Amino acid sequence: MQVVIATVAVLLLGGQPVPRAGAVEQVGHALRLKRFDEALRLLDPLVYAAPRDARLWTLRGLALDGLGRSRESLEAYDRAVAVAPEYLPALLGKAQVEYTLGEPRAWLTLRKVVALDPGNATAHAMLGSLAFERKQCRDALGHFEKARREIQAEPLALWRFGQCLLLENRPADAAAVFRILVDLQPDDEKPRLNLALCLHEARRYDEASDILRPLTGRPDPSSDALTLAAAVQRSAGRPEKAMAALRRAVELYPREESHYLDLGALCVDYGSRAIGIEILLVGARNIPTSAALRVMLGVLWAQEGSFDEAQAAFDEADRLQPHAGLGAVGLSYSSTQLDAQLDSAIEQLRLRLVENPGDALLNYLLADGLMRKKVQPGDPEFEQAHLALLRSVASKPDFAKARTALGKIYRITEKIPEAIREFEFAVKLDSSDQFATYQLAMALQRAGRTQEARAMVQKLRELKMQERAIEDERARLRVFKEAPGRPR
Repeated sequence: MQVVIATVAVLLLGGQPVPRAGAVEQVGHALRLKRFDEALRLLDPLVYAAPRDARLWTLRGLALDGLGRSRESLEAYDRAVAVAPEYLPALLGKAQVEYTLGEPRAWLTLRKVVALDPGNATAHAMLGSLAFERKQCRDALGHFEKARREIQAEPLALWRFGQCLLLENRPADAAAVFRILVDLQPDDEKPRLNLALCLHEARRYDEASDILRPLTGRPDPSSDALTLAAAVQRSAGRPEKAMAALRRAVELYPREESHYLDLGALCVDYGSRAIGIEILLVGARNIPTSAALRVMLGVLWAQEGSFDEAQAAFDEADRLQPHAGLGAVGLSYSSTQLDAQLDSAIEQLRLRLVENPGDALLNYLLADGLMRKKVQPGDPEFEQAHLALLRSVASKPDFAKARTALGKIYRITEKIPEAIREFEFAVKLDSSDQFATYQLAMALQRAGRTQEARAMVQKLRELKMQERAIEDERARLRVFKEAPGRPR
């Protein structure tokens, strides 16, 4: 409504002469005093006498909007624009009401406004917010930059401006915006958290820590404040302080799994696996339905060489969330850890397989470890990897990772039909697996099945686009909370 009221002065100056000009001045006076009923009564005979006067219809739209009769207001603005398509005050009023009502056509109306008046900061502010809602941050930034002064006292617009700056990898600029929000809302925790997050992203860790201190120094700091404080300390290379913040978070919020996962990851990074396992076991008891905690436990058990416990943890994760494939994610991560001590890990796996030769996980990990040694067809260890994968899929036919690895061995040895069979099986088991999809496309191309190969390449593009969309959404979620509501 502020935008529309601001146009009253424009409406009352200049323009074409209208009948009973003194009455129009009275309308303007009533609108300035927000006596909308009176303005509407004065306008009725004027509109009746001059039904094609865009100025009168615009004033009527103002009065109706002031009374909260938004739909009728929009009809009045539409009548004004129908008479005078480039009448800027009518377009501004129409855009404001459409924006407030969430009408899709607000975008087009605002584009007309900035085409007629490129420097209109109010229109750019609304276009920036609409672009944000469309997840078009680059466009939003262009508009917000042109409306900086207009949005200085608008928390929602500032929040959106700051978030887009962060999403476009401009954390220092985002911090400057969120600092304004902190000054506007000194008692609200969210702007301070967002400012600290931006400073963290800008690698200004000491400043971020200082900004968080009023929040973490409270007797009952929020979960978000402790999480971010731990992340800042971890990035600054101060693991002890990060651990202290997370331990406090676990004590205050024992049923929030993210704190246990962060603690577990910290223990992995700093070689404190035994402590990490202890913490995660506590978390698993406190949150018996958490599959993610079981995955992290499985990873730590695997790093400790406790493969039976790791397999049990991965199986439990799959039982808790049977369609999420979390066990496979944990397994994939665990296999990458073999690189650090590859020969030792392979030897441990061989010893475990003597006791349990058909174990699907152990066979897969052994094959993965052997292939990481860059073995080639004809090498004894290459054939050992092949046999291990055959045992793995025989024991667990729906083991997608093992199917993909087996397909790769067939592709390397030019057994293309067998490779295609395994890759197709893997993609059927896990349609989001980009590596299996890529390998299948290569094998189909090699077999001369060009159309099918192109279809797989297209699917791979779609998977990558989905992955980027998910990452963008995760990046949005890093900024803690949006200011509520859309201001009128």
